[in-house]
Amino acid sequence: MRKSASISGVVAVAFPSITEAELAVLEGIKSGLAAVRGLEILVLSGGYEGALRRLVGMKELAGAIGDFVSEAWLLPLREGGVRVVQLAQCSRIPSVPNVEPDFVAMGQGAAQALRADGAGEYVFIGSPGQYASERLLEGFSREVEPFAVVSGVSQAQIREALRQVPGPLGVFAGSDRQARLAVGAARELGRRIPDDVAVIGVGDDRLESLYAGIPLSSYALPGRELGRIAADCLLGNAAATELRPVGILHERKSSLRSPTGLDRALIYARSNLEEPLQVADLCRIAGMSRRSFETAMQNAHGTSPSRYLEGLRRERAETLLTTTAQSVQEIARLCGYPEPCVFSTAFRRWTGRTPSEFRRG
Repeated sequence: MRKSASISGVVAVAFPSITEAELAVLEGIKSGLAAVRGLEILVLSGGYEGALRRLVGMKELAGAIGDFVSEAWLLPLREGGVRVVQLAQCSRIPSVPNVEPDFVAMGQGAAQALRADGAGEYVFIGSPGQYASERLLEGFSREVEPFAVVSGVSQAQIREALRQVPGPLGVFAGSDRQARLAVGAARELGRRIPDDVAVIGVGDDRLESLYAGIPLSSYALPGRELGRIAADCLLGNAAATELRPVGILHERKSSLRSPTGLDRALIYARSNLEEPLQVADLCRIAGMSRRSFETAMQNAHGTSPSRYLEGLRRERAETLLTTTAQSVQEIARLCGYPEPCVFSTAFRRWTGRTPSEFRRG
């Protein structure tokens, strides 16, 4: 990708709060700007509007990356000649480059997972007016028809919404905090998790799972990749905004209704493709002999375990090559291939092209 080094000074990275997800974005930004000399990265958190304006007044601010509220909020920065990149979660601002994951695809994937798990009715929990929440709901609604859409962040609101919906119920929450509140609300109603109410969140926040008392199924956001794309946009590559990496859904106990041994193994495979999994590993997770596992796979999916696993890896590889700017080496690792040359050989066998040729095509 084309990068311009015609920028020097302070680049402010502004977050409403510092969480694991934000730290991953920051690592990606630092990686993307590492080759540019003369840049100082300043991390701001909380009420950062005053600090940014002071930097503009001192003629020190060259660029700003963050999830800003509105066009009016950015006006002083843009008038000061500051390059701005929006991490579009709270809002999307058309006048500047916007960097975001594919929220719609994530909403669709959550609906598909809940439906496959046996949900009969669906509830979406989001934040009113938040761009990411609206896009997640858009994708969710493409796959299922929500019985209720809850706009709020209190457990009492969620409890009253769940009270009206018969089970088995599938809940998709726009954040892990909201997913944790949904778990608490269901328990207050005497409903079992996940048998009566299955829950999926967004953010893959380990603390929220601890607070919930059950491992939460959740989308891990592609923070490092979003940070790298944001850095590329700041350096003048407008095409980088076309990339829409998709988070990885980690399915855990909050949404798994008594899976069979086969289901348990395949769910683990989908959530942990970066591990160099072998068929023997899946048999162990399923608690089945290899012969029984292969027979169950053939009956349920019409293929062998090795081909199913290979198909998952191919699908992830093609998605990452077309929706991210990650290196072939990094994509190989995320698909369970520690050695890039082994990955490239496998990819050529699948598609007839090398990963680089596939990306260019």
